[in-house]
Parts: sequence; structure tokens; C-alpha cells
Amino acid sequence: MLHRRGVAAAVTVALLAALAPLGVVGAFADELPPAATEVLSPEADAAALAAASAPAPTSPAPTTPAPTTPEPGTADPAADFVAPALVTGTGTSGSITVPVTPGATGVVRITASGLAPGVPVPNPDDPASPITGSISGIDQQSFLVTLPASLVLSRFEIELSNPAADVDLLIFGADGVGGPVGTAVEPGPTASEAQEVFVLPSVNEFRVAVRSFGPATDFVLRTFGSTVTSSAGTQTVTPFELDTEAGVPTNYTYSWSGLAPNSVFVAAIGYAFDAGVTQYTTVRIDTTEDTAPATPVNVVRPVITGKAEAGRTLRVNTGEWASADLTFGYQWQSDGVDIPGATRARYRVTDADRGSALSALVTARTPEGAVAGSPAEPVVVKYASETRVWLSRATASVGQKVTIGVKVMSDGPVTGTVDVRVGDRHFDVMLNARGYGQVTLTDLARGGYRVSAAYAGSDLVTGSMSGAERLRVTR
Repeated sequence: MLHRRGVAAAVTVALLAALAPLGVVGAFADELPPAATEVLSPEADAAALAAASAPAPTSPAPTTPAPTTPEPGTADPAADFVAPALVTGTGTSGSITVPVTPGATGVVRITASGLAPGVPVPNPDDPASPITGSISGIDQQSFLVTLPASLVLSRFEIELSNPAADVDLLIFGADGVGGPVGTAVEPGPTASEAQEVFVLPSVNEFRVAVRSFGPATDFVLRTFGSTVTSSAGTQTVTPFELDTEAGVPTNYTYSWSGLAPNSVFVAAIGYAFDAGVTQYTTVRIDTTEDTAPATPVNVVRPVITGKAEAGRTLRVNTGEWASADLTFGYQWQSDGVDIPGATRARYRVTDADRGSALSALVTARTPEGAVAGSPAEPVVVKYASETRVWLSRATASVGQKVTIGVKVMSDGPVTGTVDVRVGDRHFDVMLNARGYGQVTLTDLARGGYRVSAAYAGSDLVTGSMSGAERLRVTR
């Protein structure tokens, strides 16, 4: 993955064409066509290296049109006009307040070329590759780049995967004659170097040289070609005319919207005076978003198995997740509170857990570090119970009263009824607050009976069954 936002060693070269006075540019319909590229031959590379090493030509490179010399006694609106060389913004929409200070009183018209997206130069050996190329040691690679016609702003950027690499980006004319044409300017927040040069509007072919002096690195080369009629979104300048007073700071607002995310766009703002456009501000909008890693998605909740009783062991599975290559963590909880040290898939239930709801939170983590959790359905650890039954007499005559007593004992709250069984007959016996109940029988026929009691249990207390008592009824 390439380094971005100050971590990457990004080198930028921008080329601006002379811009005639324009009206305010709003939404433009045309999109930039992809840049055409050609890897030059070793002979062309050698020529470019030789040209770059040659002394600078004595004739000056094309530059901004010289302002018209004002008549004696008149003020020149372009004189000492101060504007930023570069303004930057972020996001698919937004606005920037641009400060300027005029050198003379007068009207300044503000123009803007269309926003142009950065277009990656494809890898000549593998067009499907996400990088333009790789370079190491003392080496140079060259690319012939064709941008749209009638350019206002041409810009070239390089991003390096290795911040320790020593790489220069050089821009030549298409024929490679003469030295580099760039002049160093303010680079912006994601570049380490930047260059700009004014050229003729008819120039749209450039030779881009990537020169290495050290450690190996992958690189991505991007081109920008902004024309008057091209725009990747909508932009406005407010106001588009400034009534200025010499030496008094003022400002205007540059706004944009409708840009695609995860890209970089550039445009040129021109300041038109009586002699035409003689100064520019480069606009660079970065819509790159720091996207968080995809969060794991649980599709089937974890499930706890085993008996929720003191001394028994419970287990929780991971459930099912839509993501792959996950690692899992576990945290057992009692009534929603983490149990210290209970961080494995197994948990041994203790006496202290009786009467509480146990659950386990299963946490899934992706290799990128995104985390999501899913809790298992809680299980209640019930109090144990013991049921006892007794008889008022073990032998009775027919018609004689026999009282059957029952007692359910537990540390938890005992409520409800007990099923008392006398032979084949069943009796529901209500328990009082102390877990005691009884039933009196007088209609037992002659014979022998097994007497027992069963407590079904409750939400907090387990069920239990007594042992059997024997009752004999005689004449």
C-alpha cells in the first residue's frame, strides 16, 4: 500500500498554461480522457539524462505574460498583487476562503479552469497493476504523456511506497530538448516537492522522467490536465470580481461539490487585470478518505452448551461470521458484568454464580484490526433443591386419616406446588413461603402404597424428587 498524507514521499510537478481572461467557471460537462503514455527507449532516457545534466539554456523559459507598463501617473492593478500560490481542500464538497492583498486600487476579475482528476499512468509491463513501476539504485525511467488539448493547468505527481527512497521527478518537452522546465513552488500537504511552469496552451505532450538515487521503491505516477471546459464536479468563485483598494487585504470564496471520493483534483484560479491574467493560484482538492477496515459481521450468534449448575462446565462456540481469517476472544459475564479471568471458551460454574444469568461475549478480530462482538444467549444458574416427604403414620385402617407432609429445601426462593404421588394417584400440594405443604387423605382403600413427591422447580431453583415412603392400609 502506498504511503499517503505526509508519510509518503510524494513529488509533484505542475505545469500551467497562460490563461486568457475568463468568466467564472461553474459546472462543466466534459470529463478528462485518460492520459496516453509511452515508455521511451534507453536512447531517449540517455538523452533526457544528458539534457537534465546540461547547463541551463541562456534564453529564459516561457513565463507569465509581462504586465502592461502603466502610463505615468496611473496605478497598475497587477502591481504587487499578493495571492497564495497554492490552496488546498479536502472532501467531496466544501469551500476555501482565499486571502489576497492588492497592490493598487482597481477591479480584479477571478477566473477558474475546470477541476481535473488525477489519472494514474498505467504500468507498461502490466496495465492491470496498481503501480506505475518500480525503481532502485541509480536508474531512470521515462514516460511520454499526452494530456487533453487547450490545457490551462498540467500537473504530475508521484507517490512512493518507500519513504526512504531518493527519487526525483523531472518534466521535459516531448522532444526532450533542453533541460527541465519546472520551477519549485509550495508542494501542499501530501507532496514533498512541487514545480510549476507557464507554457503555451497548444502544448499537451510531456516527457516525464523518474530518476532514482537510492533504495528500491514502487511508485504511482499521476497526471492532471485541466482545461476551461473540463470538470469533475461543480465549482464556483464568489465574488468573481473584487473591487480592491491598494494594500487592503480582502478575500473570496472558492467552493466545490460533486467530486468523486478517494481521488485528487486540481484547477487553476487566474487573476485578470487590464493586461490579462498575470497571476495564478493552484487549487488542489483531496477527497481521499481514511476508510476504517471492514468490521466483522456476525450471522449466527454464539451458543452456550452444558448444564448451568455449580461445579459443571459450560462451553461457548464462536457462532458464524461473514468474514474470513478471524481470531476470537472470549469474556464470560454474570448478569452483564465481566467475570475477572474468565476469558476462555470454557467456564466452570461456581456457587457464587447461583441465581445469576451467565453469558459470554465472543469478540472477532480481522487481520486489519477491525473488531466486533456478539453475545451468547444467557443461561441462568439455578439454586439446587432437595425434596423430602413423610407420613403421619406408616400403617392406617381404612377410613383413617393419613397426613402426607412435603418439604422443598433450597438457598433460592421456593414457590409453586409439589406433585405428591400416592400409588397411582396424584395430588398438587401448594407450598408456603417456607417451602412446606401437606395433604390429608381419608379415602384410601386397603392395600400397600408408595408415597413420593416431585418439585418441578422454578426460574431460579432446580427441580428435585424425594425418596419413596411406604404406606399400608388395613381393615
